[in-house]
Amino acid sequence: MDIFWLLIPLIICVEIANRTNLGNTLSLFLDLLGKIRNIFSYKKASDRWKEKALLGYSFRFLNLNFQLLIKLFLIFSPFFLILPIDRIFGIALTKALIDPYFLMISIPIVIAYTKIKKRFS
Repeated sequence: MDIFWLLIPLIICVEIANRTNLGNTLSLFLDLLGKIRNIFSYKKASDRWKEKALLGYSFRFLNLNFQLLIKLFLIFSPFFLILPIDRIFGIALTKALIDPYFLMISIPIVIAYTKIKKRFS
């Protein structure tokens, strides 16, 4: 029965991940990392130009890191809310959260949920 109560925050996490466009932010993050890496391969560019380019990219990099941090916190916040609920009511949800059975069953449930949602939307 504890696993049923953990499926609710799991589905909420999936919905938050879909609504926050985490995949788009991750692709922007990886594109920016590629641009930063390519700056060092320019042989004809001066060091002064590379410093200016890296400074501009570093501000965008920090902004994307902050966005990723906020989005990941929002995605995992339903599981953070389980801890006080477990402590207040004493229903042993934290034990079920680290249970390997829950971890194994949560992956197919998330995959099935997203497939069903795509099919009916």
